[in-house]
Amino acid sequence: MVREIILGAARAFGDGSGVDRGLLQALSLAIDSRKLTTYAPLRKYWDGDHNVMLTDRMKQFLSNSQIKDGKFSDNFMGVVIAAVSERLDVQGFTVPGEPSADDGSPGALAQFANDQWALNRMDSMQKDVYNDALALGESYVITEWDEVVGGVRMSFNPPELIRIEYDDGNYLLPTRATKKWNEQVLGINGTVEEHTRMNVYYDNRIEKYTSAGRMGSDWRKWSDVPGGQWPIPWVDSTGFPLGIPVAHFLNNARGTTTGRSELKDLVNLQDAINKALVDGVRVADSQGWPQRWATGLDSNQSDDIQASPGTIMHAGAPDSKFGEFPSADPTGAIAWMEHLTAHLAFISQTPQHLFRISGNTPSGEALKTAEAPLVRKVEDRQAVYGNSWEDVMVMAAAVANARGELGLEVPDTGFDTDWAEAETRSSEKERIEGINLKEGISLRQRMREYGYDSETITRIEDELKQEPDDIADALARAFNRLLLRPTHSSSSRGGARWRARHHRPNGIRA
Repeated sequence: MVREIILGAARAFGDGSGVDRGLLQALSLAIDSRKLTTYAPLRKYWDGDHNVMLTDRMKQFLSNSQIKDGKFSDNFMGVVIAAVSERLDVQGFTVPGEPSADDGSPGALAQFANDQWALNRMDSMQKDVYNDALALGESYVITEWDEVVGGVRMSFNPPELIRIEYDDGNYLLPTRATKKWNEQVLGINGTVEEHTRMNVYYDNRIEKYTSAGRMGSDWRKWSDVPGGQWPIPWVDSTGFPLGIPVAHFLNNARGTTTGRSELKDLVNLQDAINKALVDGVRVADSQGWPQRWATGLDSNQSDDIQASPGTIMHAGAPDSKFGEFPSADPTGAIAWMEHLTAHLAFISQTPQHLFRISGNTPSGEALKTAEAPLVRKVEDRQAVYGNSWEDVMVMAAAVANARGELGLEVPDTGFDTDWAEAETRSSEKERIEGINLKEGISLRQRMREYGYDSETITRIEDELKQEPDDIADALARAFNRLLLRPTHSSSSRGGARWRARHHRPNGIRA
């Protein structure tokens, strides 16, 4: 992004006075260190950039210099992350104890949260939040006030840019957050310059800094607009701090302030799978067909022998011999790779059928059993990530209130996050068939499980009671019409046929 400085650098950049460069350098190095040592290797493996050893022969047909820098791998890391991420889907927010509107819609505070979710297009952005949290251990959402649109802005931030510090005595209490990133700035002389930006968030203020170059060292104060206030106050109308506006999405933190990647225990297994796949490909390439041999031939004779269809090989030398080496069987390498894949599925709690190229996908109870560990993991992440989304909405309401755009007090209970079901929904046909197979339940209970509400069930029961009388009346009326109809010669060709049909909702059996 190129940012134009409207009235010159001197008004947008401070002179560096009052800047604690030692602190800023420490904050900068902390972000860079974790980016290089933790996030970069994990992101490479997640993207399929694995260290796979190939022979020169295999590089000729397994590497493409235009895709993934010529790297070859069988990447299961993406499957592990997607298996969880695609089941995480926020449906909306509610406020415990808040009454609904007269028309049955959510209350004012819940409606505010749902509106902010829609306005910030978080329905799609949430996947970025979950993917990075699962693959890298954590991700972040920053909630701010956007002066351009005049509303709350929520933005996803990858962990490479953010670091949050917590109170030593309370790991749930953040004390400071830092964001560092690079951008291109259009200077007053028209040249594009590389700059490093850093925002430091406290509960009552936001400090913004900039430094020339891509590393950051000579830090100076930064204002988004010439002559803007520095630092930016982050308080409400009474001067009460709004809190640090950075929500931390931690994955499997285990009681710490640092998340744990889902890939951490799988990297070595992924390397072994790649090795097994390469072994199988190598066997198929070099020994995948029978190889013939001959002895006792001189150089002239060997040139005349052709092993083509319809030919007979002949050698004049009496001690000549012909033979064949059988083709090698790659199934051993394939079986070993499948074993490693099954082990990876077990360690990651990912259903094995998600890794299979062929074979039937389980259904019904077998599918539920296969997916039970994954469902438990998803439900655990829903609880953890749901708390972070609730923090985002509390901050959004606080910011909107501070700007005079909301005027609603958030109760101590906060918000509740509503999630889509973690389990795979069976097809409607399978669901109905499963209900029909149940024995010992009443018709009313059967209709409840079909999904009918109490009012509809009562109406159906009344119709079922009335239905036999309706059919008898219809038959009597039709018979009377038949008796009164004029007789024609053609009517003797056949008698009337009547079929009484009982119309009931699909699947309902009286």
